[in-house]
Amino acid sequence: MIAARMQGVRKKFGRKEALKDVSIEVKQGSICGLLGPNGSGKTTAMKVLSSLVRCDSGEAEVRGKFRALIETPHFYGRMSGRENLEYFSAMAQGQKGETDSIIRMLGMEEYADRKVGKYSLGMRQKLGIACMLVGSPSLLILDEPLNGLDPLAITQMRELFMRMRQAQGTAFLISSHILSEMQLICDEVYLLRAGETVAHVDVQAENSNYVIQFLEPEDGDAAATILAGSVRKKSETEVEIFGREPIHVTIRRLVGSGVRIVGVRQAQTDLEQLYREYFSGEATEWSMQS
Repeated sequence: MIAARMQGVRKKFGRKEALKDVSIEVKQGSICGLLGPNGSGKTTAMKVLSSLVRCDSGEAEVRGKFRALIETPHFYGRMSGRENLEYFSAMAQGQKGETDSIIRMLGMEEYADRKVGKYSLGMRQKLGIACMLVGSPSLLILDEPLNGLDPLAITQMRELFMRMRQAQGTAFLISSHILSEMQLICDEVYLLRAGETVAHVDVQAENSNYVIQFLEPEDGDAAATILAGSVRKKSETEVEIFGREPIHVTIRRLVGSGVRIVGVRQAQTDLEQLYREYFSGEATEWSMQS
């Protein structure tokens, strides 16, 4: 089931073409990432999906209830975090008492009753996410939701997103420059460059593959021949297996054919390397924070 989609979307601001040809699809219950350098069109694409900006051509739709947190969240500084959240809940016709559970869920008890004017960037970001959870939306569109959060808070957000996806079937469209976190939580990612979708990677499908390391290059060549159609070479002595055959059956076949294997590991989608391949040389602000 599709939670949101864009197909061939274009958008100009004056003479600047912010989106030239963007196509993305977010499945219900999945976490979808948008990657790209600043100015690549990520925020504009999210605004189009959120109906904050109208596209010039193409199609954009969201199915079901959604919330969007795009750019810097703003609040009433003289009100406490709890009061801001309760005000938003009343405006959004949220359920009675849900603000308390959201505050507990995000670990905001210590500062929920402080005035927001004294909040740090990370506290404001958490409060923004708290507002997005009101009413249990089926889709969350989050632009840099980890911005300003400390490592512990980032871990808490990651666990929250994963829990919501699994328990409630919530879908997420998230942009972030923290590639290590995107690699951990995303089911798939879209790479945007200069307003165009340049790549789509199914992260989980890649992570279900295996990499086999061989003793000598000739062993790798032999394995590539034996497993033709379900293998690609990563180096002279390594191949990645992506067939449907169980890995233990594959290993038995190779060993039975005299191929010398020295190691087997689960493949990992390397978003850092992927990012380098597409955006090397461009001015970026991405990081591999832990």
